[in-house]
Amino acid sequence: MLSPADLIDLAESFAKRIPDGDAYLEERNTSWLAIGNGWLKIGDADQAVHALARLDHLRCQAKLRHAICLWVERHPDSKSAREILLSTTSEIDSWEDSLNRREIGELVGPVYSVSGLQRAIEFVDKLGGPFTAATALVRLAKLISDPNSRRMALEAAEHRAACVAGGDRDYALRWVLQGFRGAGLEADAERVWNSMNDKLENTDRTIQSADAVLEQAKQFLPEVPTDTPFARLQRFVDYKFNDLKVEFLTDTAVTGGVDHPEIEQVLHGDAFLRVEEPRAPSLEGDPSVLDEESFANFLFNRPVVKHPSDQELLDGSDCFEIDWVDRAGFIDRAATLFEGFAAVGSRFSMEQIEQGLWCLLGWRFSLPDLLWTTPVPVPVQQRCLRAMLVPFRDYYASIAEEYSGSSFFMWWDLILSGRRNTECTPANEGVVMDVLEDILTLPGDACHGAALHGLNHLHPNQRAAEIVKKYLNQHRVRLSPQQLQWIESCQLGEAL
Repeated sequence: MLSPADLIDLAESFAKRIPDGDAYLEERNTSWLAIGNGWLKIGDADQAVHALARLDHLRCQAKLRHAICLWVERHPDSKSAREILLSTTSEIDSWEDSLNRREIGELVGPVYSVSGLQRAIEFVDKLGGPFTAATALVRLAKLISDPNSRRMALEAAEHRAACVAGGDRDYALRWVLQGFRGAGLEADAERVWNSMNDKLENTDRTIQSADAVLEQAKQFLPEVPTDTPFARLQRFVDYKFNDLKVEFLTDTAVTGGVDHPEIEQVLHGDAFLRVEEPRAPSLEGDPSVLDEESFANFLFNRPVVKHPSDQELLDGSDCFEIDWVDRAGFIDRAATLFEGFAAVGSRFSMEQIEQGLWCLLGWRFSLPDLLWTTPVPVPVQQRCLRAMLVPFRDYYASIAEEYSGSSFFMWWDLILSGRRNTECTPANEGVVMDVLEDILTLPGDACHGAALHGLNHLHPNQRAAEIVKKYLNQHRVRLSPQQLQWIESCQLGEAL
């Protein structure tokens, strides 16, 4: 039997062996962040503060400070946690950029609960952003029992919200509006309503409709495979990520410890205790700064997800999110990746290639959106588009029969979807059609299907229709009725 404290002690022992240096920066910090949160959840703030001292990444420090501050609201007798609350909120200008608006707003409750109304107001006064200050004051107003003080807090929130620039002003005022309504101050709520430029009703209806559609769609989602702690542990060992091993220990501690001989045997075994090579950087980061080899590793050198619940853990920590400054650089890196895809394809499994391509072309980096909406020189765009021939020619054409993924078939659907709401120059469309025409000359129906699918999405471009018609005429004698029907629908822009 391993108690919760035993498990977190084991996690600390492992984390202390993760090497210093930039290569292990993410794993080292996410490990100690998990350890700090683990100690908090089993009620030991002193040990959480010791874990805080181990962190050397600002965002991770801020997240653990935030967690300690929320914890002290429920446990105000903890001296060490109160000290973290005091230092964090009195020096909020040092932490504000490392916390999001919600996290900053949540600090109001602990400050008010532990230190009183005046200290809470002083905390809000230190906040640099008027939107954040406005929402924090609305949160504070909900906690205040005295009607006059509550009104004063909401009026101060209204003043801050009115100073918010651009379209965010109405969103800030909506917080204030809801605050006045929640306090039963309908006349004040009406004043705020009248001061808003956009009542956001259409946005609300759109969000409600989207929520309803998502709720209905849940019934069609595949059932999540059942999971067990032992199966999860085995996957985490196979993934070979140091911080996931720590994550397993802290998560298991929070759920009450371990009384499972097989799990205990694995936890004390060489495979679990071995410190692995550094993991690929978080997918929340900015890969435009990476060199050619590192960029390929960033996308493809990742274990294939074995259970849906592991996805976010394998993607990496949101502590390492970076605001991109070089979107054109990312497009350039992608072009270089495509140009050398023969070598890339030989280094990684087909499952890793599939996973990485969806990350690049679809959710996460959305290369099509960057390609069509980012203001970069046309030659940079066209180089990237032309380079997209190479993955089909030097990789997919030779392995398509074994390849079970859909990224290549959907490639041009994704690329061309990015231009639907933009002004795509005729020259760029011409480059796309040149590439698709070249793909149609490659061997294999899989490559042809991907190209025809792309030409379908260029409708009503006349040249695209003519390319499809030419292909149809050249291959008609060998095509099945179903294939003929689908290709004819591509010519009309009606294929899915």
